[in-house]
Amino acid sequence: LMLQVPGTETILTEKNDGDKTPLDLATAEGTSDKIKALLQPRTIKNDPANANDDASNLVPDDDHDNNTTTNELQAQLQAANQKKIADLETQIESQKTEHQNTIADLESQETEHQKTIADLETEIVFLSE
Repeated sequence: LMLQVPGTETILTEKNDGDKTPLDLATAEGTSDKIKALLQPRTIKNDPANANDDASNLVPDDDHDNNTTTNELQAQLQAANQKKIADLETQIESQKTEHQNTIADLESQETEHQKTIADLETEIVFLSE
């Protein structure tokens, strides 16, 4: 939406009293890379006299087209999602192993308790005779 406003490149590059641009302010607190890319100042690709007000003639300052930036952001997002998935799978496997070990320990304790009960029953029989 910002790119559809005439004069956006001026708005995005103007600095406030603290010598900060809107991009500086937006990224100061760790705003996502996607928002940062969207706030990058744009330059006019065509002759300004023939420019439309719909900002279709604006391209990023680094002279990449919007599709490249979008594709890069999508690739970064996909890589981050795949890493999160891998981390979650590792965590699930770790918890699964932990739970299996706990179950084995409980089964071992149950066997010990059953043996103790059998020994006590045998002792009761001997004592009652």
